[in-house]
Amino acid sequence: MLFKTDKKDFRVAPGNRYRKSDDTELVWIIKNVYTPNGFETHARAYPSNDPSDVRLYAASVFGDVRFFDPIHVQVEVGKTSGSKAPAFAEPATLKPAE
Repeated sequence: MLFKTDKKDFRVAPGNRYRKSDDTELVWIIKNVYTPNGFETHARAYPSNDPSDVRLYAASVFGDVRFFDPIHVQVEVGKTSGSKAPAFAEPATLKPAE
């Protein structure tokens, strides 16, 4: 059974790496993430072997194992942080809000 992620709960962050699930098995790196007005979150990503080939994907596609497998993920499903630091960062690196 394949795992399908709820679009609203899935978060990606710049620097995350995902392996393409097809025969190419390219590793894609998230360049930046944004939410256009009134639409779901999107991510610009590029393959590790050609950084000039930047493509736009719906962020939810990175949570669907039919398309991508996570390799290195800084922000995982359902995890939030009080600051803009990654969810797995050491407590010393997280600064309290002023």
